[in-house]
Amino acid sequence: MDKKIQIIRDFLTKEECFELIITYRKKVQPARVLNSEFSSERRSKVFIWSNDSVMESKFNSSDMIFQFSEYSKLNYYHWHNDSGTSQSDRKRTETCIILLNKEYQGGIFEIKDQDPIVLNVGDCLRFDSKLDHRVKPVLKGKRYSLTGWIFEENDR
Repeated sequence: MDKKIQIIRDFLTKEECFELIITYRKKVQPARVLNSEFSSERRSKVFIWSNDSVMESKFNSSDMIFQFSEYSKLNYYHWHNDSGTSQSDRKRTETCIILLNKEYQGGIFEIKDQDPIVLNVGDCLRFDSKLDHRVKPVLKGKRYSLTGWIFEENDR
């Protein structure tokens, strides 16, 4: 596996994952891309928040942004990277994705030019935000995940 990619097994407990699903699944809205437009690049529902000291402490980081994602049947996210941001003073440097459930089919997460990555509920996949990645269409059920972005200040 590429040194820019790391899997942290059991980062969250199954109970913590379930609690995140219960807390955020009723708050999701259709996902938009950076320019606030709906796009054929992505079909899913998300809830985005920040200033979460409890979650930030788990990542040993601060000033993160979090995104709870729900992918229903035929929802997907085409190839993209997370390095772009609408914030002029900082940039995303690391993406952290935690799988919250397994009660779905399809919805495979891939990083371009890498072997398939198998995550268990609660595992955290950390990787360089410049790496292209995607979520293939969900075929059955709902796929829930949590994404956290770690930022660095832009050079001035």
